[in-house]
Amino acid sequence: MNPHPLLNHSETVDIQSVFTTLRWPWHPNMLKAHLQRLAQNAQIAFQLSAPKTIIDNWKQQIKKEHAALPVNHPPQRVRFTIHANCPNQLELESTLWQPEPISPKGLSLLVLPYTHPHPTLKHNQRGRPNQLKKHAQQEGFDDLIWENTNGQWTESTYRNLFIWTQKKDKLFLHTAHPTQDGCLSGIARECILNLASTLDYTLIESAPTVKQIASSTHDDHYGKVVGGFLSNSIQGCQPIGQITYNNHPTHETKTIQWNPIIHPIQTALYNNVWDILTNGQGIKESTNILKKN
Repeated sequence: MNPHPLLNHSETVDIQSVFTTLRWPWHPNMLKAHLQRLAQNAQIAFQLSAPKTIIDNWKQQIKKEHAALPVNHPPQRVRFTIHANCPNQLELESTLWQPEPISPKGLSLLVLPYTHPHPTLKHNQRGRPNQLKKHAQQEGFDDLIWENTNGQWTESTYRNLFIWTQKKDKLFLHTAHPTQDGCLSGIARECILNLASTLDYTLIESAPTVKQIASSTHDDHYGKVVGGFLSNSIQGCQPIGQITYNNHPTHETKTIQWNPIIHPIQTALYNNVWDILTNGQGIKESTNILKKN
């Protein structure tokens, strides 16, 4: 597998806007979580001041623009965007939304080496990742996984990546750390982290390497890799069926195949996350923004 022509490891970006996306109708807790993260992103990208006041302004704008929609209106995918030159004004973009059908075999993913500029922010400069995803879909894949310069698989284009390992009857769930490995701290991701103690799996907040995931033997600490999934607040959790990757240093193309669901805890997690994203219960409120204002 040769390097993709669209890849550019020296890419730099000039962030002019940040955004967040969620499903409508939404629970107030879910809306609050998304607006708080949007304000946090704006604080980092634009040195935004008085975030609580701005969030209140956003809420009034959202209430006005969505008040006319009936309760039985078809579900929508809504993107909130704010721009550096006018952070008080929230740009809303709504499109009809239906859940993506998932094959019983799970998602088919392609791994590409890519380090996303400012990976902890959802920002406007996503042209290159979108091009890469479109190219992968033309080749028959559902989505991409990014591999950072340390050989770690960090996330997908718009979704967080989780990898299951099992040692005897114990399940471990591995995911990238936002600042150490490079990934977005997604709303659904936070739900999954919070559910670890409830559903009896151990969370490992460190992105696994190609070598660890591709190994067919048991690791002394975490056992054998048995599956994985992608998550975001639009689709919830979507199990992975196979991953195609470049086997370093031979550059031979390899494919890993998994049974999408192998344990009752996995089913429980996926159902719990969907319930939280739908009814808003269990969403932890961030107080970082409120303290700064």
